Amino acid sequence: MQSHHTRNDQALNGAPIETRANLTATQSNSLLLQACLALEWKKVKNILEEYPHVDINATPPEDGYKGLTALSMATYKSQWEIVKLILEKFPQVDINVAQVAGRAKGLTPLWWAFNENKWKIVKLILKKFPQVDINVALREGPSKGLTALWWAANKGKWKIVKLILEKFPQVDINVAPIEGSSKGLTALWLAANKGKWKIVKLILEKFPQVDINVASIEGPSKGLTALWLAANQGQWQIVRTILEKFPQVDI
Repeated sequence: MQSHHTRNDQALNGAPIETRANLTATQSNSLLLQACLALEWKKVKNILEEYPHVDINATPPEDGYKGLTALSMATYKSQWEIVKLILEKFPQVDINVAQVAGRAKGLTPLWWAFNENKWKIVKLILKKFPQVDINVALREGPSKGLTALWWAANKGKWKIVKLILEKFPQVDINVAPIEGSSKGLTALWLAANKGKWKIVKLILEKFPQVDINVASIEGPSKGLTALWLAANQGQWQIVRTILEKFPQVDI
């Protein structure tokens, strides 16, 4: 007797498209999860393209895999073609899905994308999913608390920074590393250091809670604030904006 798994595989691989379309939602969901767990990404792509009724948020029933969906597994395994396909074709996808155990506990597709420097994926998530958890971050280690905003600023991805600042007022504007040479440096400090006046202006206008006196804690820049950096570099637009918005700034 053929197993359910074997019959499903034959339905996927051997049948004409019109027959495949008649597979039940349960069968297509099962196929999708089986393919993801087996890391058979070509088969995953095939299923996503041919079964628009598939439950994109389906998760295996086994305890060790609970909470894992096609999107979370694809991001974890850096299958960015699959991730892009899911994001573009399935607007109902749970964008904040995360592993429920282990070292990757709590990490969402957005985190995996910026951690792997996949900025096109980051941009796609930010534009299409306003409900995304913009402050997702590691909970321990030297990168504890660092979010998409900080990583984008640190990498000089200023279009991404601008997108986050404009669309996500709940973003943690004062997030900064807790260890290393960048300890204490916020997006404001990084923008001022690079002379990004429009970014500095956007931060100061939209986030009155920003720490205007933030300064480097380590290295040769120790003690230097955004105001000092701007003045030292002759970035007078930044200096004027800081003084106008925050007259109480430490001079």
